[in-house]
Amino acid sequence: MANAERDLMEWQVGKESVFGTGVVPTAKLMGIENGSIQPIEEAEHVPEMRGTLTPGFESILNKSTGEASVDGQATTEDLGYYLDSLLGEATTPETASPFTRTYNGPGAKPTPRIMTLVHGSAEDAKALVSAICNTLEITIERNARTVFAAGFIGHHVEDDAVESLADRTLNLLHGNQMKVFLDPFGSAAGSTEYTAIDVSATLSLDMNKSLVGELGDLEPADHSHQKGDPGSNQLTLSLLLDAAAGASVALIDAALDATSTPLQRVIRLEHTIDANNKLLIDFAGFTAEQPEIFADADGLASLEFVFSAQNEATLGGWLQIVLTNEVDVLA
Repeated sequence: MANAERDLMEWQVGKESVFGTGVVPTAKLMGIENGSIQPIEEAEHVPEMRGTLTPGFESILNKSTGEASVDGQATTEDLGYYLDSLLGEATTPETASPFTRTYNGPGAKPTPRIMTLVHGSAEDAKALVSAICNTLEITIERNARTVFAAGFIGHHVEDDAVESLADRTLNLLHGNQMKVFLDPFGSAAGSTEYTAIDVSATLSLDMNKSLVGELGDLEPADHSHQKGDPGSNQLTLSLLLDAAAGASVALIDAALDATSTPLQRVIRLEHTIDANNKLLIDFAGFTAEQPEIFADADGLASLEFVFSAQNEATLGGWLQIVLTNEVDVLA
Protein backbone atom coordinates (compact mmCIF):
# COMPACT_ATOMS: atom_id res chain seq x y z
CA MET A 1 0.00 0.00 0.00
CA ALA A 2 1.23 3.52 -0.82
CA ASN A 3 2.20 5.85 2.02
CA ALA A 4 -0.98 7.90 1.66
CA GLU A 5 -1.51 8.66 5.34
CA ARG A 6 -2.30 12.35 5.85
CA ASP A 7 -0.50 12.26 9.18
CA LEU A 8 2.77 11.78 7.28
CA MET A 9 2.27 15.02 5.34
CA GLU A 10 3.71 18.41 6.21
CA TRP A 11 3.84 22.03 5.01
CA GLN A 12 7.01 23.79 3.93
CA VAL A 13 7.77 27.27 2.63
CA GLY A 14 10.47 29.20 0.79
CA LYS A 15 10.80 32.87 -0.08
CA GLU A 16 10.74 33.76 -3.79
CA SER A 17 12.48 36.62 -5.58
CA VAL A 18 10.83 36.29 -9.03
CA PHE A 19 7.04 36.09 -9.38
CA GLY A 20 6.13 32.81 -11.08
CA THR A 21 9.41 31.02 -10.30
CA GLY A 22 9.32 28.53 -7.46
CA VAL A 23 12.14 27.92 -4.98
CA VAL A 24 13.26 25.06 -2.76
CA PRO A 25 11.51 25.33 0.64
CA THR A 26 13.71 26.40 3.53
CA ALA A 27 11.42 26.11 6.57
CA LYS A 28 8.80 23.71 7.87
CA LEU A 29 5.60 25.54 8.78
CA MET A 30 4.43 24.60 12.26
CA GLY A 31 1.07 24.44 13.99
CA ILE A 32 -0.96 23.68 10.84
CA GLU A 33 -3.93 21.39 11.52
CA ASN A 34 -5.67 21.46 8.14
CA GLY A 35 -5.03 22.79 4.67
CA SER A 36 -5.10 22.21 0.94
CA ILE A 37 -3.53 23.34 -2.31
CA GLN A 38 -5.92 23.61 -5.23
CA PRO A 39 -5.04 24.18 -8.90
CA ILE A 40 -7.49 26.54 -10.62
CA GLU A 41 -8.11 26.08 -14.33
CA GLU A 42 -10.74 27.77 -16.46
CA ALA A 43 -11.68 25.87 -19.62
CA GLU A 44 -14.66 25.92 -21.95
CA HIS A 45 -16.22 24.26 -24.96
CA VAL A 46 -15.93 26.11 -28.22
CA PRO A 47 -19.54 26.78 -29.35
CA GLU A 48 -20.11 25.74 -32.97
CA MET A 49 -23.00 25.21 -35.35
CA ARG A 50 -22.21 21.82 -36.93
CA GLY A 51 -25.74 20.69 -37.67
CA THR A 52 -25.86 18.38 -34.67
CA LEU A 53 -27.15 18.33 -31.13
CA THR A 54 -23.83 17.00 -29.78
CA PRO A 55 -22.87 19.28 -26.85
CA GLY A 56 -19.40 20.08 -28.20
CA PHE A 57 -16.43 19.00 -30.28
CA GLU A 58 -13.59 21.29 -29.15
CA SER A 59 -12.46 22.61 -25.76
CA ILE A 60 -9.83 25.16 -24.84
CA LEU A 61 -7.98 26.18 -21.67
CA ASN A 62 -8.30 29.89 -20.86
CA LYS A 63 -6.46 30.41 -17.58
CA SER A 64 -4.40 28.53 -14.99
CA THR A 65 -3.67 29.71 -11.44
CA GLY A 66 -3.90 28.22 -7.96
CA GLU A 67 -4.97 28.81 -4.40
CA ALA A 68 -4.32 27.37 -0.95
CA SER A 69 -5.66 27.50 2.58
CA VAL A 70 -4.21 26.52 5.95
CA ASP A 71 -5.48 26.74 9.51
CA GLY A 72 -4.30 25.75 12.95
CA GLN A 73 -2.57 26.93 16.11
CA ALA A 74 -1.35 30.54 16.18
CA THR A 75 2.25 30.87 17.33
CA THR A 76 4.59 33.83 17.69
CA GLU A 77 7.13 32.05 15.48
CA ASP A 78 4.94 31.39 12.42
CA LEU A 79 2.42 34.23 12.30
CA GLY A 80 5.17 36.33 10.74
CA TYR A 81 5.06 34.29 7.52
CA TYR A 82 1.35 35.04 7.04
CA LEU A 83 1.55 38.68 8.16
CA ASP A 84 4.59 39.36 5.93
CA SER A 85 2.65 38.01 2.97
CA LEU A 86 -0.69 39.62 3.86
CA LEU A 87 0.35 43.12 4.96
CA GLY A 88 3.84 43.53 3.51
CA GLU A 89 7.21 42.45 4.83
CA ALA A 90 8.09 43.95 8.19
CA THR A 91 11.27 45.94 8.49
CA THR A 92 14.38 44.14 9.73
CA PRO A 93 13.93 43.65 13.47
CA GLU A 94 16.40 44.42 16.23
CA THR A 95 19.89 42.95 16.25
CA ALA A 96 19.29 41.14 19.55
CA SER A 97 16.38 39.08 20.89
CA PRO A 98 13.54 39.76 21.38
CA PHE A 99 12.76 40.75 17.80
CA THR A 100 9.79 42.98 17.02
CA ARG A 101 7.97 43.14 13.67
CA THR A 102 5.35 45.83 13.05
CA TYR A 103 2.61 45.49 10.43
CA ASN A 104 0.18 48.22 9.40
CA GLY A 105 -3.16 47.93 7.64
CA PRO A 106 -2.42 49.03 4.09
CA GLY A 107 -2.81 52.63 3.10
CA ALA A 108 0.11 52.68 0.70
CA LYS A 109 0.64 49.63 -1.51
CA PRO A 110 2.58 46.99 0.45
CA THR A 111 5.36 44.71 -0.76
CA PRO A 112 4.30 41.22 0.32
CA ARG A 113 6.47 38.21 0.99
CA ILE A 114 5.92 35.92 -2.03
CA MET A 115 6.42 32.25 -1.24
CA THR A 116 6.58 28.77 -2.63
CA LEU A 117 4.14 26.82 -0.46
CA VAL A 118 4.67 23.04 -0.47
CA HIS A 119 2.33 20.39 0.93
CA GLY A 120 2.92 16.66 0.91
CA SER A 121 5.14 13.81 2.03
CA ALA A 122 7.89 11.59 0.63
CA GLU A 123 5.14 9.85 -1.38
CA ASP A 124 4.19 13.01 -3.30
CA ALA A 125 4.09 16.78 -2.84
CA LYS A 126 2.62 19.73 -4.67
CA ALA A 127 3.55 23.40 -4.51
CA LEU A 128 1.62 26.62 -4.94
CA VAL A 129 4.19 28.81 -6.66
CA SER A 130 4.18 32.54 -5.83
CA ALA A 131 1.71 32.10 -3.00
CA ILE A 132 0.49 35.43 -1.60
CA CYS A 133 -1.64 35.57 1.53
CA ASN A 134 -4.92 37.37 0.81
CA THR A 135 -7.07 36.56 3.85
CA LEU A 136 -6.30 35.94 7.50
CA GLU A 137 -8.53 35.23 10.47
CA ILE A 138 -7.36 35.08 14.07
CA THR A 139 -9.83 33.73 16.63
CA ILE A 140 -9.39 34.16 20.38
CA GLU A 141 -11.70 32.55 22.94
CA ARG A 142 -11.67 32.27 26.70
CA ASN A 143 -10.02 29.06 27.95
CA ALA A 144 -9.11 28.01 24.40
CA ARG A 145 -6.18 28.01 22.01
CA THR A 146 -5.81 31.02 19.72
CA VAL A 147 -6.19 29.76 16.15
CA PHE A 148 -5.71 31.18 12.67
CA ALA A 149 -6.94 30.53 9.14
CA ALA A 150 -5.07 31.89 6.10
CA GLY A 151 -6.00 31.92 2.41
CA PHE A 152 -3.60 32.32 -0.52
CA ILE A 153 -3.74 33.11 -4.22
CA GLY A 154 -0.88 31.94 -6.42
CA HIS A 155 0.71 31.76 -9.85
CA HIS A 156 0.28 28.03 -10.50
CA VAL A 157 0.45 24.59 -8.90
CA GLU A 158 3.29 22.23 -9.80
CA ASP A 159 4.81 18.94 -8.75
CA ASP A 160 7.40 19.30 -6.00
CA ALA A 161 9.14 17.44 -3.18
CA VAL A 162 9.39 18.00 0.56
CA GLU A 163 12.85 18.72 1.93
CA SER A 164 14.41 17.34 5.10
CA LEU A 165 13.68 20.30 7.40
CA ALA A 166 13.82 20.40 11.18
CA ASP A 167 10.95 21.10 13.55
CA ARG A 168 11.13 24.44 15.33
CA THR A 169 10.39 25.37 18.94
CA LEU A 170 6.99 27.05 19.29
CA ASN A 171 5.34 29.50 21.63
CA LEU A 172 1.61 28.89 21.53
CA LEU A 173 -0.85 31.77 21.74
CA HIS A 174 -3.87 31.19 24.00
CA GLY A 175 -6.97 33.04 25.16
CA ASN A 176 -5.72 32.81 28.74
CA GLN A 177 -2.91 35.25 27.84
CA MET A 178 -5.30 37.91 26.53
CA LYS A 179 -6.07 41.43 27.68
CA VAL A 180 -8.69 43.59 25.90
CA PHE A 181 -8.68 47.38 25.77
CA LEU A 182 -11.51 49.60 24.47
CA ASP A 183 -10.98 53.31 23.81
CA PRO A 184 -12.97 55.98 21.95
CA PHE A 185 -11.55 57.54 18.80
CA GLY A 186 -9.05 60.24 19.71
CA SER A 187 -7.56 58.25 22.59
CA ALA A 188 -4.36 56.24 22.48
CA ALA A 189 -4.88 52.53 21.95
CA GLY A 190 -4.52 50.52 25.14
CA SER A 191 -5.52 53.33 27.53
CA THR A 192 -8.57 51.62 29.06
CA GLU A 193 -8.54 47.92 29.86
CA TYR A 194 -11.86 46.10 29.61
CA THR A 195 -11.97 44.16 32.88
CA ALA A 196 -15.39 42.53 32.55
CA ILE A 197 -15.67 39.02 31.09
CA ASP A 198 -14.79 38.65 27.42
CA VAL A 199 -16.20 35.67 25.54
CA SER A 200 -14.31 35.84 22.27
CA ALA A 201 -12.66 38.07 19.69
CA THR A 202 -12.19 37.39 15.97
CA LEU A 203 -10.10 39.50 13.60
CA SER A 204 -11.04 38.93 9.94
CA LEU A 205 -8.87 40.49 7.22
CA ASP A 206 -9.27 40.43 3.44
CA MET A 207 -6.74 42.47 1.45
CA ASN A 208 -8.65 42.17 -1.86
CA LYS A 209 -5.63 41.10 -3.92
CA SER A 210 -5.98 39.57 -7.35
CA LEU A 211 -3.88 38.01 -10.09
CA VAL A 212 -3.20 39.91 -13.32
CA GLY A 213 -3.04 38.07 -16.64
CA GLU A 214 -1.63 39.25 -19.95
CA LEU A 215 -1.80 38.35 -23.62
CA GLY A 216 0.49 35.52 -24.59
CA ASP A 217 0.45 33.64 -21.29
CA LEU A 218 -1.89 31.11 -19.71
CA GLU A 219 -0.64 31.96 -16.22
CA PRO A 220 -0.74 35.36 -14.45
CA ALA A 221 2.01 37.90 -14.96
CA ASP A 222 1.70 39.63 -11.59
CA HIS A 223 -0.63 40.45 -8.72
CA SER A 224 -2.49 43.63 -7.82
CA HIS A 225 -3.99 45.29 -4.72
CA GLN A 226 -7.39 46.90 -4.51
CA LYS A 227 -8.94 48.89 -1.69
CA GLY A 228 -10.27 46.64 1.04
CA ASP A 229 -13.97 46.57 1.89
CA PRO A 230 -14.67 47.72 5.48
CA GLY A 231 -17.21 44.91 5.76
CA SER A 232 -14.50 42.35 4.91
CA ASN A 233 -12.05 43.75 7.46
CA GLN A 234 -13.71 43.45 10.83
CA LEU A 235 -13.14 42.72 14.48
CA THR A 236 -15.94 40.84 16.23
CA LEU A 237 -16.01 41.17 20.00
CA SER A 238 -18.34 39.08 22.18
CA LEU A 239 -18.77 40.42 25.69
CA LEU A 240 -20.67 38.89 28.59
CA LEU A 241 -23.66 40.93 29.77
CA ASP A 242 -22.35 43.19 32.54
CA ALA A 243 -23.83 46.44 33.89
CA ALA A 244 -20.65 47.60 35.62
CA ALA A 245 -19.23 50.97 34.61
CA GLY A 246 -17.53 50.72 31.23
CA ALA A 247 -18.75 47.15 30.67
CA SER A 248 -20.94 45.71 27.91
CA VAL A 249 -24.20 47.38 28.95
CA ALA A 250 -22.53 50.80 28.81
CA LEU A 251 -21.19 49.96 25.37
CA ILE A 252 -24.56 48.95 23.94
CA ASP A 253 -26.18 52.00 25.55
CA ALA A 254 -23.59 54.21 23.85
CA ALA A 255 -24.40 52.55 20.53
CA LEU A 256 -28.15 53.01 21.03
CA ASP A 257 -27.70 56.66 22.03
CA ALA A 258 -25.54 57.52 19.01
CA THR A 259 -27.01 60.24 16.80
CA SER A 260 -24.71 61.66 14.12
CA THR A 261 -21.98 59.00 14.24
CA PRO A 262 -22.07 55.26 15.04
CA LEU A 263 -20.21 53.65 17.91
CA GLN A 264 -16.48 54.03 17.18
CA ARG A 265 -13.74 52.32 19.14
CA VAL A 266 -10.04 51.54 19.03
CA ILE A 267 -9.69 47.96 20.26
CA ARG A 268 -6.45 46.46 21.51
CA LEU A 269 -6.04 42.69 21.82
CA GLU A 270 -2.86 41.96 23.77
CA HIS A 271 -1.40 38.45 23.99
CA THR A 272 1.58 38.13 26.32
CA ILE A 273 3.27 34.76 26.73
CA ASP A 274 6.42 36.28 28.24
CA ALA A 275 8.74 39.24 27.65
CA ASN A 276 10.06 37.66 24.45
CA ASN A 277 6.81 36.42 22.90
CA LYS A 278 3.83 38.72 22.36
CA LEU A 279 1.09 39.54 19.86
CA LEU A 280 -0.45 43.01 19.95
CA ILE A 281 -3.40 43.89 17.68
CA ASP A 282 -4.78 47.45 17.47
CA PHE A 283 -7.93 47.81 15.36
CA ALA A 284 -9.99 50.95 14.74
CA GLY A 285 -13.58 50.50 13.63
CA PHE A 286 -17.23 51.45 13.79
CA THR A 287 -20.39 49.41 14.29
CA ALA A 288 -22.24 49.27 10.97
CA GLU A 289 -25.06 47.32 12.63
CA GLN A 290 -26.31 47.07 16.19
CA PRO A 291 -25.39 43.86 18.02
CA GLU A 292 -27.80 41.10 18.83
CA ILE A 293 -28.99 41.87 22.32
CA PHE A 294 -28.64 39.07 24.88
CA ALA A 295 -27.17 36.45 22.54
CA ASP A 296 -26.57 32.98 23.95
CA ALA A 297 -22.96 32.26 24.98
CA ASP A 298 -23.01 28.78 26.51
CA GLY A 299 -26.18 29.62 28.44
CA LEU A 300 -25.03 33.10 29.43
CA ALA A 301 -26.30 36.38 27.95
CA SER A 302 -23.76 38.22 25.79
CA LEU A 303 -23.51 41.15 23.41
CA GLU A 304 -21.65 40.69 20.12
CA PHE A 305 -20.21 43.84 18.57
CA VAL A 306 -18.92 43.82 14.99
CA PHE A 307 -16.52 46.67 14.22
CA SER A 308 -15.74 47.46 10.56
CA ALA A 309 -12.40 49.03 9.66
CA GLN A 310 -12.13 52.83 9.76
CA ASN A 311 -9.11 55.13 9.78
CA GLU A 312 -8.37 56.69 13.16
CA ALA A 313 -5.98 59.65 13.42
CA THR A 314 -4.37 58.83 16.77
CA LEU A 315 -3.63 55.27 15.66
CA GLY A 316 -2.45 56.60 12.30
CA GLY A 317 -4.50 54.10 10.31
CA TRP A 318 -7.01 51.34 10.94
CA LEU A 319 -4.83 48.40 11.94
CA GLN A 320 -1.47 47.80 13.53
CA ILE A 321 -0.10 44.40 14.54
CA VAL A 322 3.11 44.05 16.52
CA LEU A 323 4.64 40.56 16.73
CA THR A 324 7.45 39.91 19.21
CA ASN A 325 9.45 36.68 19.19
CA GLU A 326 12.97 35.26 19.30
CA VAL A 327 13.25 34.70 15.52
CA ASP A 328 15.74 37.03 13.86
CA VAL A 329 15.16 35.87 10.26
CA LEU A 330 12.16 34.11 8.69
CA ALA A 331 13.85 31.33 6.72
